[in-house]
Amino acid sequence: MGATANPRRCTHLRATQPQEHIQVDIVPHYLKGGARAACFNAIDAASRYPVGKAYAHRRSSDAEDFLLHVWAELGIPKYTQVDNESCFMWWFYPSLHVRQGSAPGLASGH
Repeated sequence: MGATANPRRCTHLRATQPQEHIQVDIVPHYLKGGARAACFNAIDAASRYPVGKAYAHRRSSDAEDFLLHVWAELGIPKYTQVDNESCFMWWFYPSLHVRQGSAPGLASGH
């Protein structure tokens, strides 16, 4: 996997094979009657294999559960890029990712 820098000094990962780079995002869905669901989605950047799971909230425990679900299905990648939602902030402290071996990354919102 190569990395290139753009003029804003952001590194772009270029996954060339599965399990190198997984991207995780949360999409809110509004259901009839006013109910909400937080749909956590992940995709392997090379194979484009998707994984998704809906939760009632966007809590840190939901984010952790989803990442474990993703890694169980896709395997543990070299890099995991997560949404910049506050529920992923635990990711940047010594915790689960150190034990699992995937390097963290934060989506910039671009």
